[in-house]
Amino acid sequence: MSSMLAEPSSPKEERRCILHDPVRLKEAAKPLEKRHRLERIFRGFCICVAVSSVGILLFLISALVVQGVAGIDMTLLSAPPSPHPEEAGMFPAIMGTVWLLVLTAFFALPLGVGTAIML
Repeated sequence: MSSMLAEPSSPKEERRCILHDPVRLKEAAKPLEKRHRLERIFRGFCICVAVSSVGILLFLISALVVQGVAGIDMTLLSAPPSPHPEEAGMFPAIMGTVWLLVLTAFFALPLGVGTAIML
């Protein structure tokens, strides 16, 4: 009985005493409870910030799409460039992009397949 009342002499013995004494166990757990509460608060704050950031981003993208769709018509996609804004189009730029993709694929695909077969 006297050994239970004696002060622990090592950290290992200290932990053993804390685990077997309910009062000391509760006292030792208080800092953990505070830390867990702070972790939950911080996690909630991070989730709120992430959700609000995604919400703002979706709002901005939807506003751009709604305002931008009105300006897109077939003239923009099929007409050549022009100094007059109402007649201007992007057809040559679109076709240049398509040709660049086709030529790149024409050279890259055989080279890639040949390399894969060789390895």
